[in-house]
Amino acid sequence: YATTQRTGDTKLVIPFLVMYMDEEHIFSVEQISAMLLTKLKETAESNLKKPVTDCVISVPSFFTDAERRSVLDAAQIVGLNCLRLMNDMTAVALNYGIYKQDLPAPEEKPRICEVYSTTTIIQVKWMD
Repeated sequence: YATTQRTGDTKLVIPFLVMYMDEEHIFSVEQISAMLLTKLKETAESNLKKPVTDCVISVPSFFTDAERRSVLDAAQIVGLNCLRLMNDMTAVALNYGIYKQDLPAPEEKPRICEVYSTTTIIQVKWMD
């Protein structure tokens, strides 16, 4: 891929020039994200055996407002009604609290560690 300039855009975008089936295509970040969300939606619908229209999407806590709006735009492209954007660490803690059956003793505190390419985040979540 390569970044390129796209004419006619009404907002600042970072277009990517992609070769697909021997043809050049230009996609925005939102369009590429929408492709991923489309696959996730198809997988969910296949497992649930019913249409998926609503969703909650987790994003890194350091995402800016513009990046969060970009995720919402991608969901809209796919036809998903994003009920909420949730920080990914919160999503992990929520999943842990909902599905974990043998919760630790009250004096034990679960720790959630997230490692990115440029930063590491460790959070201690109290689940009382």
